[in-house]
Formats: sequence, C-alpha cells, structure tokens
Amino acid sequence: SRAVGALIATLRQSAGGRMLIVTPNDSEARELLDQYSGFSDDAVYIPARELALFDSFAHSRSVIDQRVAALCSLLDHQEGKVYVAPVEALATKIAPPEVFSKGLIHLEVGQTMEISHLIQELGRLGYMREEMVDNPAAFSVRGGILDVYPVDRSEPVRIEFFDDEIDSIRSFDPQTQRSIDKLNAVRLRPATEFVLNTEIAEAILKKLDKRLKKKNLDEKYAAHLEEVREAISRGYASDDHDKYYPLAFESGYATIMDYFNREDMIILLDDARVHDRYKMTVDAYLENYKDYLESGRTLPELSDRIPGLAQLFDHMRHARIMTIDALIKRTPDFVAGERVKFETMESAPYYGKMELLIADLERWLEHVQSVMLALSSESRRDNVAKALQDAGLPVGVYRTGDAALHPGHASVTIGNVSAGFQLMSARVTLLTDKEIFGAPQRRRSTKSRSKGQMIKSFNELTVGSLVVHESHGIGRYIGVDQLTVDGLKRDYIKIGYSGEDFLYVPVENMDTLQNYVG
Repeated sequence: SRAVGALIATLRQSAGGRMLIVTPNDSEARELLDQYSGFSDDAVYIPARELALFDSFAHSRSVIDQRVAALCSLLDHQEGKVYVAPVEALATKIAPPEVFSKGLIHLEVGQTMEISHLIQELGRLGYMREEMVDNPAAFSVRGGILDVYPVDRSEPVRIEFFDDEIDSIRSFDPQTQRSIDKLNAVRLRPATEFVLNTEIAEAILKKLDKRLKKKNLDEKYAAHLEEVREAISRGYASDDHDKYYPLAFESGYATIMDYFNREDMIILLDDARVHDRYKMTVDAYLENYKDYLESGRTLPELSDRIPGLAQLFDHMRHARIMTIDALIKRTPDFVAGERVKFETMESAPYYGKMELLIADLERWLEHVQSVMLALSSESRRDNVAKALQDAGLPVGVYRTGDAALHPGHASVTIGNVSAGFQLMSARVTLLTDKEIFGAPQRRRSTKSRSKGQMIKSFNELTVGSLVVHESHGIGRYIGVDQLTVDGLKRDYIKIGYSGEDFLYVPVENMDTLQNYVG
C-alpha cells in the first residue's frame, strides 16, 4: 500500500483523464488517502452509505454531503482528479448524470425567477422547509424573502425578491440574523443524491400505489409508505427515501461509475478482494431483505435495489480499467489485456546520517529517478532541504499536497506517509522520517505477532522455511541476494510468494519479518 500512492501519483501525471480508485474496504481507502496525501491533497473520498432496510434509519449528514460533493465534482470533469472509494460505496443505484446535473441551481442578482418555483426546486433537491434556518439543507420563506442554508457553505444565504426578480443575495449569521457579505451569485447543490423530477416522482408513486392497494403489508410499514408517498407527491425528496429511488428505473439507473467517461480510468486495488467484498455486501443485503419481505416490511421490487456483481462490473467497462494486485489471482470479471510487473523495495534507513542520504540521492538523481522526501513537520522539511541544497542537489521545497514527481529532481514536502519505499519500474523513491532519522518503530501488539516469532539473527532462517512479513503476510524464505540499484550494492532478504512474485527486504529491516508458527 505504501507504493500505491506513488504509483497513482505517477499515473495521474501521464495517463490523462480522471481516476477512480476502488479499494476492498473503507479502512484501506482511508489508508490510501493518507499515503496519497504526500503527493497531493485534492483527492476526493467517496464514502459508502448504509444499505439499511430499517425504515426509521437516519443517514449520516456527513456521509450524504461527501457523496453529493463527489457527484458535483464529477460533473465538473476536472482533468486529473483522483477519487477514492471502498467498493461498498458503489452499491447504490443513483440518478444518471443528466438527471443529477439538473439539480444544480445557479442564482444571481437580477435573475428572473418566481419565488414559488424556487421553493419547488429546493424541495425536489432534498431541502426541508423550516420556520428558521439554522442547519444545512433547510430553507424558510417570509413574504418575498427566502433563506436557504446550502450544504456546501459555512453560513446560510438570504435571497430577497422584488416581484419575480432576485433583488439581493447576502450571507448571514443564523444566530444573530445579521448580514455578513453581499453576494453577486450563489450555487445551490442538491442536499441528496436522490433528486426528483416529474418523471421520477410519477414512476415511484405508480409502484407505491400498486403495492398499497394489495393490503398485504405490515401495518406500520404501510403507514410509513403512505408518508413517503405524500412527501414525494408534494415534490419533496429525502435521503431517507433512498431505498425507493430504484423504483423509478427499470434499467436506466446509474452508478457512480457512470459518472466517468471513456478517457477516465477505474483502478481496482486487489481485484479478487474487491470482487469478494462486493459479493459479501450483496449477499448480506439479500439475506436481510428476505427476512423483511416475509414480514411485510419491504417491497418485492426492492430485491435488486443494489446492482448485482455482474451488473457492477458491466457499469465499469466503458472506462479504462486497471487492477493493482500484490499477488495475481484470476477472477471471472476481467481478462487482462496486458500485465505489467512493478517491483518495489523497502527503503533502507539512514539514522540521521545525512552524508549517506546525500550520496544515495546523488546516484538516484544521476540516473534520472524521481525522489520525494515527505517529512512530518515544517522544521524538519526546511532543515533537510537546506542540507540537500547546500550539497548542490536539485531540490524543490513544497507545501503539503503541492509536491510533484520530476525525473532527476528531489521534492521535499510535508506529508502524512508512514514509511518509504522504492518503486523500481517507475524509477520513484519515497523517503520519510522513518528512513531519514530512524524514527522509532511503533510497538507492535501481541495480536500482530500471533502467527510468528520475531527473528533476531540470520541463524534462525532456513532456506525454504515460512516467514511472516508485517505487511505482505506469509511467504517462503529463499535466501539473501545482493542487488545493485543505481550503482549501489546492498543485501536483501528474498521472500517468495505465489508464482514468480518475490519481495526483497533490506537486511537492515529484518525486524519486519517473523518465523511462521503454524
């Protein structure tokens, strides 16, 4: 995972288009965001939403806002933008881009619009009408004044109408009601992924009416459906209606992948695990759904509320697809057109010896490698940069997220990266505090040692024996190889995995290995 952030940063500079990185779970998505933040801080995280069948379930406002913000960003088609999502985040049928894009409302002073029309539009975008506006996704109306709290602003705005013309737009403090700034224009984005239009509302209402007439539903659930029907018939969208949104689409629904184009790239981190995790998500939903259906607390039409495994991958095929796997495992979803092997090695530690670091950097840059040094603080960044500049090395100093990879150049920045590595195929090296200063290892818990015993010397290693690497798991000890990297010879412990996959661990990092205990 350490090298994936650098690989994505490299691909971003050369591949063109946008990139969606799909991980097997949320923790790996967040870890990747941390690793990638050393190269750029503008990656967009798309969280998974809860696929609850419980009717009074309240969705997290934070999750809703992040997902809506991601969809709005996708509509902007920003070249080179990177999006990161766990595969569960894709398990929701949503409106096609052409429908969702009509949910962006642009208002400006002097614009002609009836206030009644704006009220109707806000309702279908998931904004709730309240007496006072003090929370996002709410609006209120007093005569010719409409207050609305956009979900992407830190304060609400007051829009004053003169007949059917917008006379003024001002931001204001919801506590004191005092104006803050005059605005020439404001953009209101949806407060929900599930925006309504006439066609969608009519399709949902038609199916709800059909089911309500059959009188075979749980009494409380039927009352709940009546409330949903009433809200939708009045033109009010709600994120709590998410489970009924697929009723509007027989086959023309969309997923997040449909917001990407032919020139964009969808990258699956460990295709086999992504495949298995999504299948588990679908199976768990269907099992829960079956229980609810038998008790009359859901609708038969909602069995396919989330796309099946085959449907999910079908919605990816219009884009360029790449899989990144530590070990190659065949899955039935993709046949690789081309396989590229990236060799990575852990970076050796310098323990604060700047002369050794400078010597290695001189060799790497002479061989036109791209080098990044991600330090934990501004003072460390500046001190390291000065030492390298004093040695005559081509060094650039960057703020967090602004650094870029340049062949034959060293970038020194502040980054939240746990450890360094060398990505040999792409000629990229990343160093952190851990390698440069020998930052102390975190104390490993007893649980992390449950499958192995710490190796204290080479005498404990036998060729062919099983060992456990802290990041890559169980492999077979092959021996010690001396490798020449950019003219420098070093000893590496060689660990074999499936097929011809090998991991090379610097002998200085032997503490990352353990003898396997079965």
